[in-house]
Amino acid sequence: MRFNIMIDGKQVPARYTGKTARLYREQFRKDIFETLADISAAFLPAVADVQNIQGMDIENPAVLAGVSLKAIGSKNLEELSWAAVAAENPSTPLPEEWLDGIEDYQTFLYNATMVYHHMVGNVPLVEAEDKTEEDEDKKSSPLQYCSRYCSTGRIFPV
Repeated sequence: MRFNIMIDGKQVPARYTGKTARLYREQFRKDIFETLADISAAFLPAVADVQNIQGMDIENPAVLAGVSLKAIGSKNLEELSWAAVAAENPSTPLPEEWLDGIEDYQTFLYNATMVYHHMVGNVPLVEAEDKTEEDEDKKSSPLQYCSRYCSTGRIFPV
Protein backbone atom coordinates (compact mmCIF):
# COMPACT_ATOMS: atom_id res chain seq x y z
CA MET A 1 0.00 0.00 0.00
CA ARG A 2 1.35 3.41 -0.96
CA PHE A 3 0.77 6.60 1.02
CA ASN A 4 2.47 9.92 1.73
CA ILE A 5 3.90 11.32 4.94
CA MET A 6 4.37 15.05 5.43
CA ILE A 7 7.98 15.80 6.36
CA ASP A 8 9.24 19.38 6.60
CA GLY A 9 6.28 20.64 4.57
CA LYS A 10 6.74 18.16 1.73
CA GLN A 11 4.69 15.08 0.83
CA VAL A 12 7.16 12.19 0.95
CA PRO A 13 6.07 8.95 -0.73
CA ALA A 14 6.10 5.82 1.41
CA ARG A 15 4.77 2.30 1.20
CA TYR A 16 3.98 -0.70 3.32
CA THR A 17 4.79 -3.94 1.53
CA GLY A 18 6.96 -6.99 2.02
CA LYS A 19 9.95 -4.82 1.13
CA THR A 20 9.12 -2.55 4.07
CA ALA A 21 9.10 -5.53 6.43
CA ARG A 22 12.42 -6.80 5.03
CA LEU A 23 14.14 -3.40 5.32
CA TYR A 24 12.81 -3.00 8.87
CA ARG A 25 14.08 -6.46 9.86
CA GLU A 26 17.51 -5.92 8.26
CA GLN A 27 18.04 -2.42 9.65
CA PHE A 28 16.60 -2.75 13.15
CA ARG A 29 16.92 -6.52 13.79
CA LYS A 30 13.24 -6.70 14.75
CA ASP A 31 10.14 -8.16 13.16
CA ILE A 32 7.77 -5.43 11.99
CA PHE A 33 4.71 -7.56 12.72
CA GLU A 34 5.76 -8.12 16.32
CA THR A 35 6.40 -4.39 16.68
CA LEU A 36 2.98 -3.54 15.23
CA ALA A 37 1.30 -6.10 17.51
CA ASP A 38 3.10 -4.69 20.58
CA ILE A 39 2.12 -1.15 19.61
CA SER A 40 -1.50 -2.17 19.03
CA ALA A 41 -1.59 -3.87 22.44
CA ALA A 42 -0.57 -0.54 24.03
CA PHE A 43 -2.59 1.68 21.68
CA LEU A 44 -6.06 0.21 22.16
CA PRO A 45 -6.12 0.52 25.96
CA ALA A 46 -4.69 4.06 25.69
CA VAL A 47 -7.58 5.08 23.44
CA ALA A 48 -10.06 3.42 25.79
CA ASP A 49 -8.56 5.39 28.71
CA VAL A 50 -8.98 8.66 26.82
CA GLN A 51 -12.58 7.77 26.00
CA ASN A 52 -13.24 7.38 29.74
CA ILE A 53 -11.95 10.87 30.58
CA GLN A 54 -14.68 13.47 30.38
CA GLY A 55 -13.86 16.35 28.10
CA MET A 56 -11.33 14.34 26.05
CA ASP A 57 -12.52 13.91 22.48
CA ILE A 58 -10.76 11.07 20.67
CA GLU A 59 -12.23 12.46 17.42
CA ASN A 60 -9.94 15.49 17.86
CA PRO A 61 -6.85 14.85 15.68
CA ALA A 62 -4.55 16.45 18.27
CA VAL A 63 -5.85 14.13 20.99
CA LEU A 64 -5.50 11.08 18.74
CA ALA A 65 -1.97 12.11 17.78
CA GLY A 66 -1.05 12.56 21.44
CA VAL A 67 -2.44 9.15 22.38
CA SER A 68 -0.76 7.61 19.34
CA LEU A 69 2.60 9.18 20.15
CA LYS A 70 2.46 8.00 23.76
CA ALA A 71 1.40 4.45 22.85
CA ILE A 72 3.68 4.07 19.82
CA GLY A 73 6.74 5.94 21.06
CA SER A 74 9.05 8.19 19.09
CA LYS A 75 11.65 5.47 18.42
CA ASN A 76 9.04 3.16 16.86
CA LEU A 77 7.64 6.06 14.80
CA GLU A 78 11.12 6.89 13.52
CA GLU A 79 11.84 3.27 12.60
CA LEU A 80 8.47 2.54 10.98
CA SER A 81 8.57 5.81 9.03
CA TRP A 82 12.13 5.24 7.82
CA ALA A 83 11.31 1.71 6.63
CA ALA A 84 8.19 2.91 4.80
CA VAL A 85 10.03 5.79 3.09
CA ALA A 86 13.08 3.63 2.26
CA ALA A 87 10.84 0.96 0.73
CA GLU A 88 9.47 3.55 -1.70
CA ASN A 89 12.75 5.40 -2.31
CA PRO A 90 15.91 3.21 -2.41
CA SER A 91 18.18 6.28 -2.18
CA THR A 92 16.93 7.09 1.33
CA PRO A 93 19.93 7.55 3.65
CA LEU A 94 20.45 5.29 6.66
CA PRO A 95 18.10 6.06 9.58
CA GLU A 96 20.44 8.26 11.63
CA GLU A 97 21.35 10.46 8.67
CA TRP A 98 17.73 10.52 7.49
CA LEU A 99 16.52 11.69 10.92
CA ASP A 100 19.27 14.32 11.12
CA GLY A 101 17.88 15.79 7.90
CA ILE A 102 14.42 16.37 9.41
CA GLU A 103 14.22 20.03 10.45
CA ASP A 104 10.82 20.04 12.18
CA TYR A 105 11.03 16.91 14.30
CA GLN A 106 7.96 17.65 16.43
CA THR A 107 5.70 17.98 13.38
CA PHE A 108 7.33 14.90 11.87
CA LEU A 109 6.34 12.84 14.93
CA TYR A 110 2.79 14.17 14.77
CA ASN A 111 2.53 13.21 11.08
CA ALA A 112 4.39 9.91 11.57
CA THR A 113 1.60 8.60 13.80
CA MET A 114 -0.36 8.08 10.58
CA VAL A 115 2.32 5.67 9.33
CA TYR A 116 1.28 3.28 12.11
CA HIS A 117 -2.40 3.74 11.24
CA HIS A 118 -1.69 3.00 7.57
CA MET A 119 0.26 -0.13 8.48
CA VAL A 120 -2.46 -1.64 10.66
CA GLY A 121 -5.24 -0.69 8.28
CA ASN A 122 -6.91 2.07 10.29
CA VAL A 123 -7.05 4.33 7.24
CA PRO A 124 -9.59 3.81 4.46
CA LEU A 125 -7.83 2.73 1.28
CA VAL A 126 -10.47 3.74 -1.25
CA GLU A 127 -12.69 6.77 -1.39
CA ALA A 128 -16.21 6.34 -2.73
CA GLU A 129 -16.63 7.83 -6.20
CA ASP A 130 -20.16 9.14 -5.68
CA LYS A 131 -20.35 10.42 -2.15
CA THR A 132 -23.77 10.57 -0.57
CA GLU A 133 -24.65 11.46 2.98
CA GLU A 134 -25.45 7.80 3.64
CA ASP A 135 -22.07 6.71 2.23
CA GLU A 136 -20.28 9.22 4.45
CA ASP A 137 -21.92 7.67 7.51
CA LYS A 138 -20.69 4.23 6.47
CA LYS A 139 -17.05 5.29 6.02
CA SER A 140 -14.68 4.60 8.86
CA SER A 141 -11.98 7.07 9.82
CA PRO A 142 -9.04 6.02 12.01
CA LEU A 143 -10.77 7.71 14.92
CA GLN A 144 -14.04 5.86 14.36
CA TYR A 145 -12.10 2.64 13.95
CA CYS A 146 -10.40 3.10 17.31
CA SER A 147 -13.66 3.98 19.01
CA ARG A 148 -15.39 0.93 17.60
CA TYR A 149 -12.70 -1.70 18.25
CA CYS A 150 -11.05 -0.48 21.47
CA SER A 151 -13.95 -1.63 23.60
CA THR A 152 -13.86 -5.12 22.02
CA GLY A 153 -10.13 -5.63 22.55
CA ARG A 154 -9.73 -6.63 18.90
CA ILE A 155 -6.89 -5.10 16.92
CA PHE A 156 -8.35 -5.79 13.50
CA PRO A 157 -12.03 -6.03 12.50
CA VAL A 158 -13.36 -9.52 11.99
